[in-house]
Amino acid sequence: MIRRHHLMAGALAPFAAIVVLTAGQAQAPNPRCSLTHPNACRDTNDLAWSSGFKAVVKRFVGPGNGPINGIKDAGEAVTLALGGPPEPPAHVPGGGWLFAACEAHDCPVKGALLLGPDNRIRGAGVFNFQCEHGDCENLPRLDLFLRDRHDVEAQFMLTQWANAEIARDLAQFPTAAAQRLSGVRVRPARRG
Repeated sequence: MIRRHHLMAGALAPFAAIVVLTAGQAQAPNPRCSLTHPNACRDTNDLAWSSGFKAVVKRFVGPGNGPINGIKDAGEAVTLALGGPPEPPAHVPGGGWLFAACEAHDCPVKGALLLGPDNRIRGAGVFNFQCEHGDCENLPRLDLFLRDRHDVEAQFMLTQWANAEIARDLAQFPTAAAQRLSGVRVRPARRG
């Protein structure tokens, strides 16, 4: 009798695996972090290193919108600023997400990406320590790239983010590189 029970259990084992596998396949898989699934992202690095991210951001910012911090390709400067120590994504009023980080090994250079409720890029911002005249070491300009250059809400949210970053840094490090913004420059995005 015992021998027969083991034989039956052994004979049914492959079917149990098929049933479990089939049931597992019926469930929708968890989406991977991406611009189309920002709610699946743990932090900005998760998004910045997702497949196709750099290409989409570079198309959005467009070529020739530099220089930013000595980098001629503004799209490259924005992706660099988003690729270092990350922050968790922030859900913004009205829907959408704000992803922010600072450049690896150069954390005074900060970047943010604002997604709309449709998960399309509304705007990107980066601290630009390069200026035409004078010393900009402690007074970065916030360079914004907006899908709609008249989107005052996106401009406000990104500027508010930048000022909050400076205040947080100054609270932790009174001699932080950025003391305040020297200004905000809005550049049209290429919208790619």
